[in-house]
Amino acid sequence: MLTHKNGYQFDEAQSMLEFCLDLDSQDDRLLIQPEVDARFTQRVDNARWDVNPVFDSREVVAIDLLKYIANPRDASLAPWRKLFADSRTRGADWEIKTGKKIRWDDVQYVASHPVLNGFGPYQNAWTLHKGVGKFAGAYVIAIRGTVFSNGPSAMQDFILNPVHADQFLSPSVRFAQDPKAAIHSGFAHGTFAMLLDEKYGIVPVVSDKVPQGSRIFITGHSQGAALATLVHAFFHFAQADDNRSDVFKLCERNYPLKSYAFAQPKPGDALFAADFARHTQQDDSAIVINNVLDPVPQVPLTTQVVGDVMDYLPSRSLWIKCLYTVVGGLAFLVRCVGWLAEISVRRHASDYGNYYKHDDGLQMDHKLDKSAGTLNFTAAGHVLTLIGTPVETEELFIQHHAYIYRQLLSQQMPG
Repeated sequence: MLTHKNGYQFDEAQSMLEFCLDLDSQDDRLLIQPEVDARFTQRVDNARWDVNPVFDSREVVAIDLLKYIANPRDASLAPWRKLFADSRTRGADWEIKTGKKIRWDDVQYVASHPVLNGFGPYQNAWTLHKGVGKFAGAYVIAIRGTVFSNGPSAMQDFILNPVHADQFLSPSVRFAQDPKAAIHSGFAHGTFAMLLDEKYGIVPVVSDKVPQGSRIFITGHSQGAALATLVHAFFHFAQADDNRSDVFKLCERNYPLKSYAFAQPKPGDALFAADFARHTQQDDSAIVINNVLDPVPQVPLTTQVVGDVMDYLPSRSLWIKCLYTVVGGLAFLVRCVGWLAEISVRRHASDYGNYYKHDDGLQMDHKLDKSAGTLNFTAAGHVLTLIGTPVETEELFIQHHAYIYRQLLSQQMPG
C-alpha cells in the first residue's frame, strides 16, 4: 500500500513520465510504429499501475465525434457541435495536407489521432489511471502537452496575456488566493474547460470514479506540465473552499495531492508561484523537473519592470510616489493590451460544451475582464534540474522530448 510520502520519489516520477510520454507522442506514432521505435512507447510498470485507464478523454471524445458524424442533429451532442464541427474540418485539412485517409469508422483509430481526439477550445486531452500493488489506492491525472499538428493546441501556448488567477470566469474557480496573482491566459482557459466540461472534464469524472481520501497524482509534460500545476492549484482551493459554498462538492473528498511537472513552461507570474508555494512547499508536494538545455521552461519570456517590486517598498516618499505613477502607467498599458487580446480569447473559448455545475452556482461569466498588468512569468513548484547533453541535430526541440527526459531521469535522479 502506498504511504503518503512527499518530495521527489524516483518510482513516482518514472511512472508519471511514462503516462506523459504516451499522451505526448501521438504525433510521432502517426509516422512511426511504436513497436519499431521504442522512444515513443509507453513503459508503465503494470506492477504499479493498471495500464488500462479508468478514463481516457480521447476515447470518449472519439466515440461522440463518430456519433456526431453519423447524426449531426443528435440532441445529446448539441452543446459540443462546435467542437465536433471543428474536429471534422481539421481532419479533412489533415487528409489534404498529408495525402492520407482518416478511418472515420474506426473508434480506436480516431481516439489515437491527435488532430481529432481533443476537447475544449484548445483540444486538450487527459487520462485517469489507477494504482495497483504498492500504489493501490492512488490515482493519476495525466494531461497531454502541445500537439503541433493540431492548430488550437499549439495556439494555446502563444496566448500569453496575463489574467488574474482568482475567480477566473466564475466566482467559484480559484487558482490562487492572492488577488494580484496572474496566470497565462491560454493555459487558464484550457485548464478551465478541461476541468469542468460536463462530459469529458476532470472534476465530474474524478468525483464519480475516485473514492474519497484517495491520493491523486497530477502530471503533465510541456504544455501539460503548466496545466497540471493549475489543476493542482484548483483542487487545493476547491477542497479548502474558504467561503464554504462547495460548488464542486470536493470539500469532503479529502484527496491528498501531489504533482509532477516535466518541462514546465511558466504557468504564471511570481505572485502566483509564491501563492502556489504557500500550500505546496511545506510538504514538498509539487515537483517540477526541467532539462537545463530545454528551451520550453524558459517561456513565456519574462519582462520584469520596477512595478513588479514596488509592493515590497515600505517607503512612501515623494520620489517613490512619482515612481509609482510611472510604473503604474506601464502596468496599465500591459493590462490594456491584455484586455484587447482577452476579448478575442474569451470569444474563441466559448460554446465548446456544457460546464459542470453550470446551473448550480458556477455563475460563469465569459465577459468578466480579468486582465493583469504584469509579465513577470516564472516557474511554479519545487524545481529540480536535469543536465542535458548537447547533440548536433537539425531538430530544434530535441532536448524537450519526453523520451530525453526519460533517459536523463534514469541516469541522474534514480533515487
